[in-house]
Amino acid sequence: MEAIVHNLVISKQWAKCDARPAYAGVEHWGNETAIKDIGFEARFANTPATYLGFAHLRLWPGELYQLSVTDCQKVKVPDAFAANPVQLEEDYHRDPSRRFGPHHTDSVYAFGLSPTPGSKHRARSLSHQHLPIFIPTLQSHLNSALDQYRAHTGTGLSIGSGTAARLKNYIRYNLFDWPPARDWLLGSGRIEARNMELMVETIRKYRRRPALSWGKETRKYVFVDNFFEAVLGPPMEANSANV
Repeated sequence: MEAIVHNLVISKQWAKCDARPAYAGVEHWGNETAIKDIGFEARFANTPATYLGFAHLRLWPGELYQLSVTDCQKVKVPDAFAANPVQLEEDYHRDPSRRFGPHHTDSVYAFGLSPTPGSKHRARSLSHQHLPIFIPTLQSHLNSALDQYRAHTGTGLSIGSGTAARLKNYIRYNLFDWPPARDWLLGSGRIEARNMELMVETIRKYRRRPALSWGKETRKYVFVDNFFEAVLGPPMEANSANV
């Protein structure tokens, strides 16, 4: 990480920043542990980063983030920014009919959109297009979040990564509270043994917000508690989602 910090500083495009900006009034950047992270603030304008709202950068040591850059599983992505976010690891999408769940590359292209921003707002110049960009797989990142959550609840010290919210978003957007998706995830081997009990408990406690549904008979919008059954019909058999 020392080399990355050095290159960012000498580029004069980023400056070290000790202050942690608040997000929606919440100081979610606060790291209370003895393992220090490093924050940066952009020193440039009219670039992809500032155009897309990324004016700050934060580097976590692997020991703090519970994720090894060299050892974790990775997936190659076309760019560091996503104009229309898609899920590259399609095996996490457990509904064959794709009635709900995250978007995939083919569905985005079907609407005439692109998952990457235009060339003007790409994260790298055309001269650096040959350099690959990798991010952790969902399996690596999800287990990292579970490890972080356990460390936070065990010590009471926050690392400022919003771990609880990220775990809820994993469940929300991947529909892990839907029985076929839940059973597949827990039986797929993607959750490490040390994290299994915590993942089961996190899913059990998750409560999806009521959905707004159009009543054909009442011809009015109504809130329904069971998102999957009331909006989409009876749930599919668990084994029909296992491939």
